[in-house]
Amino acid sequence: MKHLLVGIFSVLSLTGCQILPYVNPKHVEGQTAVLRGTSIRRGFANWEEYVVDRVDGRKMVYLVSVREKIVLSPGRHRLEVKPTFYRMDLNLGVGPRETHDEIEFIAESGKEYEFGGRIDGLRCVVWIVEKGSGRKVVEQSTPEHHKMMVSYPIYIPVSR
Repeated sequence: MKHLLVGIFSVLSLTGCQILPYVNPKHVEGQTAVLRGTSIRRGFANWEEYVVDRVDGRKMVYLVSVREKIVLSPGRHRLEVKPTFYRMDLNLGVGPRETHDEIEFIAESGKEYEFGGRIDGLRCVVWIVEKGSGRKVVEQSTPEHHKMMVSYPIYIPVSR
């Protein structure tokens, strides 16, 4: 059994699979930075979400919303971001769309940031804005978006 566990963990580490999620360090005012994603709702079939999916290779776990604060230690971070959106656009097809990208970002102590963007044709332009000044600290275009895989629970009525 011990050898099996060692083998499984060895394979996971060789494939680059992260087991542990990102854990916010303790937020100390003035010594850490805060980053939040953005969620924009304009109706049932018109929304955008700009989600930070991973921080430094570790998967984010959101309990309530992409607007939850992500506490960052000062310094350089690699963020994997996932903009998703839904538009009733016959040229794109019906259904939600998404893209993925990586952003290099230097967090400064005591600053608060917001990850956001806009849809620009087949791409999304994403940015990180410093909340106090409104200054964009990062801005880049993502790869082309594609139809998002969506799964819904299947309801099977059972008579008693």
